Amino acid sequence: MFLFSLIKNLKTAFILFFLMISSLSAEDIKENVTLNESRNYDLNIGLGIISTPKYEGSENSISRTIPFINFKYNKLSFNPVSGVKINFLNNENWLLNYGVGLNIGRDPKQDINLSGLNKINWTLEPKVEAKYKSKYYSISSEIAYDIFQKGHKGYYLKTSLGSGFPIIGLNTFIIPSISFTYADNTYLNNYFGIDNNENSSSGYSIYSLSDGIKDISANVIGIYKINDKLSLTANLIYKKLIGQVAKSPIVFQDNNITTILTLNYNY
Repeated sequence: MFLFSLIKNLKTAFILFFLMISSLSAEDIKENVTLNESRNYDLNIGLGIISTPKYEGSENSISRTIPFINFKYNKLSFNPVSGVKINFLNNENWLLNYGVGLNIGRDPKQDINLSGLNKINWTLEPKVEAKYKSKYYSISSEIAYDIFQKGHKGYYLKTSLGSGFPIIGLNTFIIPSISFTYADNTYLNNYFGIDNNENSSSGYSIYSLSDGIKDISANVIGIYKINDKLSLTANLIYKKLIGQVAKSPIVFQDNNITTILTLNYNY
């Protein structure tokens, strides 16, 4: 595609945004719920419990306790999930973010069904996000690229439609969103393909993918403000792997569900 070819040629420009990141629509709404407008910084810390598949397409899940931190200062923000981002434009209808995030890759040791497959190393992903906001909904697109060419070595585009509204006064918010992810063939083959060497070491049949849509997902975030400092957040993510991705030999479950429950304290 022309868009992805253009982005690839702009790889050098992405390096300039090495310490910046973008996030998606629901996260921005969540930040606005807790932001103290009387100061130019905001800090949230917390502790969460996450249950998620061991990898996309796994039939096995893993649960763990994770710390949470989200820091925002003027136009700069950071959290371990999204990374670092800076906001270049934010008016009534439009938002533009640049940033960089960490992709942890995939270790074949994390699931028995990955035995014999190549390890996907961690890498950094420069990201660009553009969002249109209205009173009742937002539409955003984010493109990410493996800048070091040491991990998945590809790029992907995620587009989301989100909303957010209170259901009990101004203390309880529900934030639903739907999205789809488009990825190039390099990204998809690293995560879901089987090459000649992997065929010999794993026993899976050789499988090759072309660029296309990887998944469609639905996300619902519920936020309950206990008081001005404490809030409880529940997040349910349903992801459906589709098409050629769902037919990969390593996809044993094309319906993936992730749940996250966190208790947050706002300074």
